[in-house]
Amino acid sequence: MQALDWCGELYRDQIMWPDLRTIIRLTLMTISSKRTEIIKDDYSAAHLVLSIVVSVAEREVGSGRFDLYRGILDHDGESLRFIAEEALQQLRDGGWMEYNEWQDRIEQIDERVRDAG
Repeated sequence: MQALDWCGELYRDQIMWPDLRTIIRLTLMTISSKRTEIIKDDYSAAHLVLSIVVSVAEREVGSGRFDLYRGILDHDGESLRFIAEEALQQLRDGGWMEYNEWQDRIEQIDERVRDAG
């Protein structure tokens, strides 16, 4: 859970981080039996947690619940989108994602926002 605390430091100014952290914590507890196989060190823990952050934030942003209008996010939605984009950037900076994949994922998030609502 140290990686989740590290993410908390990155996103503490984001209004949706507490809600997102709760979902992520539950997800991590659900995969607890497999977590020891996946996590070998702090580096792999950060990769796992950042990947979950992106998945959950992307799902929430694309749900349409945070749209003011179709394709326009409200304040909470913008916070979620920022968290997703920042986590993707961390994955890219950590060497877990190539630039093209990073760019595709950002475009997918924007597409989900446009299609939701």
